[in-house]
Formats: sequence, C-alpha cells, structure tokens
Amino acid sequence: MKRSAENKIQILKDAIQEGINSGIAKDFNAEKQLQILKVRMKSNH
Repeated sequence: MKRSAENKIQILKDAIQEGINSGIAKDFNAEKQLQILKVRMKSNH
C-alpha cells in the first residue's frame, strides 16, 4: 500500500514538473477559458 501511494506521488511530481518545463502559455485568454468551462459544466449536469 505504501509503495502505491509513493508511486502516485511520484507520478504527480512528474506531471507538475512537466507543466513547469512547458513554459508560460502565450495568447491565453483566461476570461474566454472560464466561459468555455462554465458551458461545459452546464452541459454535464
């Protein structure tokens, strides 16, 4: 059980590092993204 939790933590750490290494998003519109997410949430309920 402990090994499984450690593996999950390492997978999470690797994913976080991959995101950091990918750099800053260019031409990202936070307001537009928020609108898209709200529409998706409404359509899933």
